[in-house]
Amino acid sequence: KLCDKLEQKNVFYACTVPFLFFFAAFAWFIFPNTGVLHPHAFCDTIAALLPAGFSAPLAIVRNWSYAVFYVMAEMWGSVVASLLFWGFANEVTTVDEAKKYYPLFGMGANVALIFSGQYVKWVSKMRGNLPPGVDPWGVSLKYLMGAVLASGA
Repeated sequence: KLCDKLEQKNVFYACTVPFLFFFAAFAWFIFPNTGVLHPHAFCDTIAALLPAGFSAPLAIVRNWSYAVFYVMAEMWGSVVASLLFWGFANEVTTVDEAKKYYPLFGMGANVALIFSGQYVKWVSKMRGNLPPGVDPWGVSLKYLMGAVLASGA
């Protein structure tokens, strides 16, 4: 239905921008403030009232930001990388062009995986050189989400 109401370019932005805003908010606001944002006291109170079988759902509520990040990261790969890219590729290429260019698009995607793996490896090694008192996961998260934002811009 969104494709019926908007141009292809605007559909792409309407689907991509919320992900980019979330990833930016997670890296620079939500993650640094999880101590305030996670309802640990509330979950402790509820856990005392509920049977032990509710510990898994309460753990998700207790750490809601990580659960939402996981879902958004999984959806990013499915929605943005696959659905929107190939929808856009279908929109801008003819059938004859598709025979020629789709294999190149596939090769480009595989080369991008190699470079992204090298980037993640570099960010992981960088964490070991940080001074004491600096949150290494927070720094690497900002570098990784910055790369996501740069690739989505």
